Amino acid sequence: SGDQVFYIYNLNAKEVDLFDKNKLTIYYFYLRIWLIEYCDNFYFPTNVDNSFLINLLKKVKPKTEEEATAYNYWKEFIKIAFNNKLELNNLQEEEPSNENEIKNLDKIKENLKMRNFKFYNIDIASNNLTLKKKYDVIYASNIIDWLCFVDTLIKNFGKNLYNILEKDGIVIFSDLTETGPVSLEMEIFKSNFNYQSLPITIRNQDDRPGYCYKKKRIK
Repeated sequence: SGDQVFYIYNLNAKEVDLFDKNKLTIYYFYLRIWLIEYCDNFYFPTNVDNSFLINLLKKVKPKTEEEATAYNYWKEFIKIAFNNKLELNNLQEEEPSNENEIKNLDKIKENLKMRNFKFYNIDIASNNLTLKKKYDVIYASNIIDWLCFVDTLIKNFGKNLYNILEKDGIVIFSDLTETGPVSLEMEIFKSNFNYQSLPITIRNQDDRPGYCYKKKRIK
């Protein structure tokens, strides 16, 4: 959805990259960018239909080759939708709460104007990740949930995170189940990372949205 990227930009990050094994997510990400830039909205209205998408695309002027690819994807989507009498809907899965919506979009718009991000269509738990870039913070949204009981995947994931984090870098795992890390995960990560709880709360003092690992320094 891009929510994480926009929130991080709103916290003054200089550069944010995206990772996803599903290549279609980049098209939706640009749809969210256009919604912010051309409609001054952070979330889609409920009951979005094809006419909304058509009107949005009329305003779009792609700035990069990647953005042009996303633009052409949605143009082709509209063509297929009309030919097959399909209707676009459910872009917004639920009504956004006031506490999650960013009201002032100026800061995000300024960051997005530069298109200072890169989308990597990769599996972050792959055993042959070739990414050379280093990051200060990695936010892994609902990834560990899918890997936590397969030791080979967690090992690959931990190795990859260690390799692409800067010295003293931090990885944040979302934890929607609020159960914290499983024992297998903790065992695999402890050699290269120090575990720490996420120092924020949501909804009430007992709720934790995730937890962190800090990369250990090489001795």
